[in-house]
Amino acid sequence: MAQSNEIEKRTNGVISKFLHLVLNEPVFYFSEADLQSILFKFLFEEFNKPIKTNFRRGNESTTMYKTIQVHREYGSNDNSNARMDLCFLKKEDIKEIDDPNLKKGNKYLSPLFGIELGTEKTPDYEKHIKNDIEKLKKLEKGYLIYIFKDTAVSVKESGRGIKTKEKHQKIESFVGDLYKNFIIGTNIHPIFFILHLQKKQKLWGKCNYFDFRNQNWKVLNLQKIESTVKELLN
Repeated sequence: MAQSNEIEKRTNGVISKFLHLVLNEPVFYFSEADLQSILFKFLFEEFNKPIKTNFRRGNESTTMYKTIQVHREYGSNDNSNARMDLCFLKKEDIKEIDDPNLKKGNKYLSPLFGIELGTEKTPDYEKHIKNDIEKLKKLEKGYLIYIFKDTAVSVKESGRGIKTKEKHQKIESFVGDLYKNFIIGTNIHPIFFILHLQKKQKLWGKCNYFDFRNQNWKVLNLQKIESTVKELLN
């Protein structure tokens, strides 16, 4: 428990810094894969201590390979096609790894924490989010992070702008219903942001985020991303 509490606190800090960066500089990333890479870099800088496994460097060797706690696209025993975007492995489990695919006894380890990410480019985001929730429900703690960018370059409400606005209203309603219908487990931190790249008068230097404590959407100053997310998660 002490290990998970320590990792969770440090992870909350890393995620807060990560979100502050990508929301204030939204063209830092192009896709979900970019987001994964950036967050992995942040996490690797925080959790890079090698841990000895039980996988020998050779049949006659007395030394063991090492790995770290954080990994991308880690596998699942329940579904051969399922992968966790990012996950943390328990130190005691790492010490028992006896396979080059980070398995023990031909079985994937059960991660301590998991992180799932998504963007406005995610196809069928409702289905995608529900699938992510099912994966995260099985863990001690999960982070569900979605950033929906409004990439319209005109401040005028064109046909495209109206469609985007309608989509965002639908997203807000869908996320709210996830809580009302008890779909999101209590072990999951849901982090949803809607960001307008073209600055608009009412949202100058701001974005919309879902406050899961009060279960409603709010407007947030972009300079307060890190402190607000840290407060939400802790």
